[in-house]
Amino acid sequence: MSRVPRGILAALAACALFASAASAQELLEPDKAFGFSARALDPSTLEITYRIAPGYYLYRKNFKFELKEPAGAALGEPQFPPGHMKKDPIFGETEIFRGRSARRSRCRPAQNR
Repeated sequence: MSRVPRGILAALAACALFASAASAQELLEPDKAFGFSARALDPSTLEITYRIAPGYYLYRKNFKFELKEPAGAALGEPQFPPGHMKKDPIFGETEIFRGRSARRSRCRPAQNR
């Protein structure tokens, strides 16, 4: 029977503990972590809302909105509420949103042809 060095055994034990801790704290499915809704406030304004689960956040710079229908309709630049600044190890100082986050965007209707 071969002997396994103590350092390797300790590393394996640490990995097992970390794996069990990670599985105890499963990540939510995106649809559950980031609930989305949109509604028309008037014929030319949309309100877009995210309900962000506790412990989760969204980066402002990653928001992109587009209208699929009707063809030719377009959204204006969204109006964002103030977010929170976070020092991210990858992205640096960046703005994030937590909790409920709503923004408005003007709509330009499709041109009749």
